[in-house]
Amino acid sequence: MKVIQTLGKKGGKQLGFFQYKRTSKGVLIDLSIGLATASGKQYLFTPGEWQQILDGVAAGNRQTFGLSKGIPAAQPSLHKQLAAWLPAPTHGHGWNVPIKAAIVAVLENEGTLSLYHGGNAGIQIVLQR
Repeated sequence: MKVIQTLGKKGGKQLGFFQYKRTSKGVLIDLSIGLATASGKQYLFTPGEWQQILDGVAAGNRQTFGLSKGIPAAQPSLHKQLAAWLPAPTHGHGWNVPIKAAIVAVLENEGTLSLYHGGNAGIQIVLQR
């Protein structure tokens, strides 16, 4: 498994670490190493589910996505978009902020999205396709 960090900080203070790997069954994200509240939580996104997310990003032709709070209303929130692109993931844990943050980090790590600007508390985090 590969260990990576989420973009930004929880509440402007806590970094998020997690591990993930690709298998024949899909993308497995394990939040148990970095978030005490997510202990034992593993999320498996099937290849079809992951493709739905990638297709959603691709449909945003050169679009930017906001990640932090307080983004302009005209700019789509990536966290809201994930739930729209994949309304009912089969992993059984539903949607929550830590898993959305992990997915965004995987997308950025694998080159699907690029960090456009931001990084400190009080600065908007924006990603570009």
